[in-house]
Amino acid sequence: MAHTPADITELLDQLGSSDLAALAAAGFRIEELRTLAATPYGASQVEAVLLCHTCAVGREPTDAERSAAQTAFRRIGHGPRPDGARDMQAERAAAAKVKTRPAVSAGGGKTRPERSPVAAWGTAFAVLVVAVAVTLVVAMYVGRPAALGIGFVGLLAIGGTAIRFPASTRSGVNIAAGLTVAGLVALVVAAVGGPYLGLRYSGTQASATSVNAAAHTSSHGGGRTLECAVQAPDGKTVDLKSCPDSVTNVGTATVPAFTYVYDPNGHQDPALGAKSDQGTGSQYALIAAIVVAAALAGLGIARSRPQN
Repeated sequence: MAHTPADITELLDQLGSSDLAALAAAGFRIEELRTLAATPYGASQVEAVLLCHTCAVGREPTDAERSAAQTAFRRIGHGPRPDGARDMQAERAAAAKVKTRPAVSAGGGKTRPERSPVAAWGTAFAVLVVAVAVTLVVAMYVGRPAALGIGFVGLLAIGGTAIRFPASTRSGVNIAAGLTVAGLVALVVAAVGGPYLGLRYSGTQASATSVNAAAHTSSHGGGRTLECAVQAPDGKTVDLKSCPDSVTNVGTATVPAFTYVYDPNGHQDPALGAKSDQGTGSQYALIAAIVVAAALAGLGIARSRPQN
């Protein structure tokens, strides 16, 4: 709402001592403001001065009003603003930007805004869990080489997330390193042991008494081994990649009943033994690594600096 010269003059008459001091500190004299306010154009400039340097008008100045206040200073202002003088225009601009202005490092570069310790360490642990889960699924349904590749990418994500915590104390660097190592262990276990865990939880257990053994010579100079094939209950031929101890010769043989586990969909290689025997070590190692990672994330939260 625009004010008339009379309105502005009345505002000037009602200024308190703190507002008068703020105007004087900003280089404005009350008598000259009264003179400037005698015309509508001058009154608009005085109103802009009051908006920028006092609380008399009761609202925030617009950009145009800030420009008008600067014009008024060039017309009737006296000298540069002394050190320590109150500049409400600068104060308001700083208050508006303080929440979005990026932090500045000692070297002058911009740094990332600080996150709370819970959000920072929780993000690192969540990245670890997701990376391990994806690696495990890839190992189960695609294969170990692809899982190892995914695991490497996951390790980079874990490490990159864990070390970028500006809210952490110096000990946070060591905790972040420990979290990364725990992630490395979990990813390797997931990639290597994933196929066995797939057999344990989604494989089909069967038994056989008849095998067809064939000789296999390792391409790496490991010597001659036997590989057995059996017929599964669903009629499929399952290549076991190994033979029970009772099989010693090439050819078809009837042997004491033995147990094996296979994947009807062919995602994992079959293995001798019961389902409960598959991936036991991998399962415990994976759980242990994730528990350690969770403990380290909690320790990181506990040792982070309080947020100011």
